[in-house]
Amino acid sequence: MSVVTLNHMRSLALKAKSEISEVATATVEALEELEAQKPDKSQEVSAAISVSGWSSDTSAYPKYYDLTAAGVTDLDEVQVYLAPESVGTAVTCGLCPTCETLTGQIRFRALQVPSSAISVKYRIQEGKEWI
Repeated sequence: MSVVTLNHMRSLALKAKSEISEVATATVEALEELEAQKPDKSQEVSAAISVSGWSSDTSAYPKYYDLTAAGVTDLDEVQVYLAPESVGTAVTCGLCPTCETLTGQIRFRALQVPSSAISVKYRIQEGKEWI
C-alpha cells in the first residue's frame, strides 16, 4: 500500500469519526428533548362531585363546582372519567364534557346542580408554561 493511500484512509477515518460524534451528539439532544416533552405519568385519583358547594355565574354552564385537587395548577390538563353508575346523574344535570384547572382545584360546570354525587376518577397531566 502506498503512503498516499494510507494517508488518505487515515484522513477518511478521522472524518468519519467526527461525523459519528456529531450524529451521537444530535441523537442525545433529540432524546433529551423528547424526555422533556413527555407527559409525567400520574396516578389516577378517585373523587366525588358533591351535591353541595356549587356556585353560579353567567357562563353557558351557569353552575360550577371546584373540586380540591392537590398538586394541580392552572397550566395542567386533567383527564376525567365518570364512574358508570354516575353517568345518568351527569347527563340529567347537564355536566359539561370539559373541566378547567385552577391552582389546587378542578372546576366542573353543569346546567344545574346534580341530584346526587357524581363519582369520577381523574389523572393530572402536568402542563408547561409557554415562553
